[in-house]
Amino acid sequence: MAGTRVPKLGFWVRAQTSRSPREALELLRAMPGPENVACPFRYQPREAYEHGLTNERINAAIDAASLVEIPLRGLVCGQHTVSREIVEQYLLAPGSMRRRGQLSRPISQGGWPIDYPIVCERGGIRYIHDGTHRCTATLLLGARSVEARLAILPG
Repeated sequence: MAGTRVPKLGFWVRAQTSRSPREALELLRAMPGPENVACPFRYQPREAYEHGLTNERINAAIDAASLVEIPLRGLVCGQHTVSREIVEQYLLAPGSMRRRGQLSRPISQGGWPIDYPIVCERGGIRYIHDGTHRCTATLLLGARSVEARLAILPG
C-alpha cells in the first residue's frame, strides 16, 4: 500500500517476549532491505563515549570488565544498520562464531576479547562497543538482557 510506513526492527522485536530461533529468523527475513536492516538500538557515534580517552585507556577498562547480565533496553550503538546475514548466523548457531577467550587481534596491537559483547558505560549511558549483531539476535529472540563484558569508562 503506497505511503504505508514500515516499522523499524526495534518495534517488532519488542512486540513479543519470547521467540524460537525459527520465529526470530522469520521476523528478520520479513524486514525490508536487501543485505542490512536498521539497528534496533539508538544510534550515537562512538565519539560520544570515546571522546578524550586513548585506546589504551579504553582497552584497559575492557580488560578489567566483568561479565554481567545487561538489560538490552536503553543500549546505544555506533552503527545505523546490522548485516542480516551475520544476525542470521547468530540465530542459527549462537555459540559458533566466537570462542571463549578469542581476541579481535593481539593485545599488543590494541585487541580486546570478543567472546561476549562488550558494553562501555560512560556518564550513565551504556554503549555497545562490540557485539551489536549478537545483541540484535538476542533481542530478536525476545530476551530482555544479554551477558556481556561491562567496561566502566572514566568521566
